[in-house]
Order: sequence, then C-alpha cells, then structure tokens
Amino acid sequence: SIMPRAYPGKVINILMSDRQECFIEIISEVVHRAAGLDVKVVAFTPPTAHADDLFRTASRHKWDFGFLFLNNIEYGSGNRDTRVIANDSIDFLMKMVIVFEKPIFAFHRLNEGPWYHARLQEAGAEAVYRIPFALDEMAQAVRMCSGMSNR
Repeated sequence: SIMPRAYPGKVINILMSDRQECFIEIISEVVHRAAGLDVKVVAFTPPTAHADDLFRTASRHKWDFGFLFLNNIEYGSGNRDTRVIANDSIDFLMKMVIVFEKPIFAFHRLNEGPWYHARLQEAGAEAVYRIPFALDEMAQAVRMCSGMSNR
C-alpha cells in the first residue's frame, strides 16, 4: 500500500542505532523523500553503541520505523569477528522485530554475501542494504512499507 502524502505537521518517529549526525541526516532525507517534505522527523538514538542500550531506547519511546546499522552495534558476545557480528546481528534483529512489531531497515558493511541478506530478511527485516546504498531506492522501500501512514 502506497502511503498518502503526509499532511502538514505529521511527525514520524524513527529509532536509529547510530548517533552519528551524518547517518541521522541521511535517514531523515530518506524519510522526507518517502513521506513528503512537510513531515517532521524525530530520531531516537541510544547513549552508546551497545545492543542493550539500543533495546532500552526502543522500549522507552514510541517509534514508527527502526534503522539499524548492524556492524556498528556492539553485541553481547563482544566478539568483533565478522562472521560472529553477522550472526549476532541476525539474532538481535529478530528479537527487535518480535518484541516491537515495527518495520526495521537493516544496513551493514559486511562482506558476507547473499546468505547474510537472506537470513536478515528471514529474521524480519523490512529491507536490507549494504552501504553504500541508493537513497531513492530506499525511499521507495520506506514509502511502500505497509501501514506507514497508520503506525
């Protein structure tokens, strides 16, 4: 279902795993391309890169969409081996999708190949992007996201 152009003053709350200003600006741009320039985008970000802090931040706020930069999150295992990060991120994404029942867009820079994207989609990701990605392609995915206008 393609969402209607947002009415003036509509607020879209997003959960982001990363506090870097450039990521917040990029995702805000994507949401504006999807929903219209007249929407206000409010971003909630965790105080640290730890997965537990991200989960707590998600629990404390009402948000419409999640945007997770998977290889920047510090998972409980503490192991920064690429394959472990990939598997930890799949488990964490699945937990987020099950608990919060919101659309979550996944981003990464891992060279793990097609199996990783497939597993993230099986885990419930709305869409998966390897950085760098095309803003317009992602804006289209956000726009097409089911129920965007009524969450």
